[in-house]
Amino acid sequence: MANTTTSLVCTLQRSALPVAVAFVRLSRAMRRFSRHGSTTRKTLVFGPFALLLACVADEQLGPPGKNMTGPVTTVTTANPDEDESESETGTPGDMVGCDPLADPELECGPSMRCDLTSLACVPALGTGLAGDLCNDHDECSPALICALGRCRQLCDATTGDGCDAEQICSAAAEPIPGLCLTECELAFDACPFPDDACKRVVGAGGQVWAACVDNPGNALLGDPCVADQECAPGYLCTEAAEHTLPCVDDASSCCAPICDTFELPCLGAEPVCYVLDIPGQEGAGYCGAE
Repeated sequence: MANTTTSLVCTLQRSALPVAVAFVRLSRAMRRFSRHGSTTRKTLVFGPFALLLACVADEQLGPPGKNMTGPVTTVTTANPDEDESESETGTPGDMVGCDPLADPELECGPSMRCDLTSLACVPALGTGLAGDLCNDHDECSPALICALGRCRQLCDATTGDGCDAEQICSAAAEPIPGLCLTECELAFDACPFPDDACKRVVGAGGQVWAACVDNPGNALLGDPCVADQECAPGYLCTEAAEHTLPCVDDASSCCAPICDTFELPCLGAEPVCYVLDIPGQEGAGYCGAE
């Protein structure tokens, strides 16, 4: 009888009959099969509702909506006493992921961070502070990432926003939006960590700044290079055409000493200081030929 009644309910649900009509017909059908008594009266009252719900579970789910292709993210409230969870579905193009520049606790929750590649909230159990040595992001606190060998703060290199005082928001390789680096003076190369050196970085609008970066290189005057960090502290990577002598191995670029027209003049065969127009260091540059 249960199967017969359930079948009737589902049939009525699939038809265009209003729910009220379906309920009346179901009640009449149950009276024909039920015995009288208190148990029967309860069944007559509550049974129709239970059976109307029963066939929902038996229905196959239809295709997703126009822009809904499958589960992507589940968002749960931070307060466990509030039973308010919501599941969002859609393709990456339909939905906006987390913001890596936002406060990670507000954006993703405690002990979470926004992954730069997937823009999804992921666990973050690291404890490294800004400036601490690291090998990967998991070693740094949620608001920091591991870059250039240390835990560093993210910023927006397109606007220059997001860094503390005496820091520069430097452009970085994708998907990093920008890195906060300690500002420094090229002529004095004073950086807080022994493996860093004061080198050129590019900030918002393509402006050249000087900041402390990890500097593993030790190339000297005339040695080939492709980036400032390949040169020893106190040297920058420059084009061969700006020098009197050719670069070693006829390289297209090589290391040249840092100079400052006010603080550190060039000497010897290459007396010209090519200034870089760094804000606050208008005389800073590198030595070359006329």
